[in-house]
Amino acid sequence: MDTVVQRPMESHNPSQRNRKWPSGNSLRFYREKKDWTLQEVAKALDTKHQTIQKLETGKMKLTPEWADRIGEVLRVPAKFLGFSNAPDSYSWAVKPVPVVGVIDSEMRVNFTESPQRRIGLADASPGLRALELGKDSMPGFEGWMILYDDDAREHVTQGMLERQEQNTKFLAHVLNGETWWRRVVPSARRGFHHLESLHKQTVYDVEIDWVCEVLRFEPPGQDLPPFEE
Repeated sequence: MDTVVQRPMESHNPSQRNRKWPSGNSLRFYREKKDWTLQEVAKALDTKHQTIQKLETGKMKLTPEWADRIGEVLRVPAKFLGFSNAPDSYSWAVKPVPVVGVIDSEMRVNFTESPQRRIGLADASPGLRALELGKDSMPGFEGWMILYDDDAREHVTQGMLERQEQNTKFLAHVLNGETWWRRVVPSARRGFHHLESLHKQTVYDVEIDWVCEVLRFEPPGQDLPPFEE
């Protein structure tokens, strides 16, 4: 027996046609990135290519159900398909997190002057930033991201030192302009600290301007469309 594929219904109710919804999404970006045509996506979903085109152009609302089904075909999470650079993006879509730099083999942060790359997260706060783990920074984790809230910078305090315990939990920005991802250790010199990291040479006696706690790791995933999309 043939399987009947159910699909979301298009509404012809005038009140539904006049309903407002976000003006943009990322369907076309990911479809073209995956080298699928409108016709191929429509055939896989047992629908018309005009329907997919209406969804892409915002003439038809992209519901979570449609995003789920198209996402299964393109192998892209539905929440990424709903993303838009416009301020009226879908509430269920991912939020952008800029990738602001790369961590090198010495656990030093090399910031990007004008970040163009972004990842998408469902729970992203306005100040959330991502740093990519570069080659040899953490063997086996190249391309992973560490996340921190740039709005949560703080000074070095005894409480902060106790929170890090024996782990590398903070970014440390020193007065010479460098930023490191290392464990902060008090120096014998008042107002100075050492920056330690496993199997790395210790950076001695630096003056720290601010620290910011690393919140979590994120595995490599889907990048968001560039700003001009």
